Amino acid sequence: MGDVLAAPIERPGWYPGTRPRRPPDWAYRRSLLEDERADLDRLVGLAPPALRPVTEGLGVMAQSVASRVQWQGAHAPGRRWIPRANVGIVSFQGAAESLAVRHSLYTFDLSDPASPGRPYVVVDAALTAGDDETMPVVPSEGDLS
Repeated sequence: MGDVLAAPIERPGWYPGTRPRRPPDWAYRRSLLEDERADLDRLVGLAPPALRPVTEGLGVMAQSVASRVQWQGAHAPGRRWIPRANVGIVSFQGAAESLAVRHSLYTFDLSDPASPGRPYVVVDAALTAGDDETMPVVPSEGDLS
């Protein structure tokens, strides 16, 4: 899920004896998120080479996999970031008890720079704490390591 930080400055950065006036009422997570949509949804409008079954011969199947990997590198966006993204749109989804932020990165089809932009990477991040997450604890005296 990612690291949960108790404060914007981690404890090793605090001066000895530093104490917050009140306990934290929030925390944030650090983790790399990726677009979890299936390729059928992510690559809509693009035509990747078909993967051939092994029943057509091992060489034919292996060649189709190699062609697909080569095509993916040239035409398909990554799941985490797009180096050529022109626009990123942030929106909020859901109700208060299940609020999430959606970050959509828009770009054009590499094979046709005149194509209209569309969201090639869409990442959702929950803004509510999960059941396995706890609020940060303020360190007590002598526990600043």
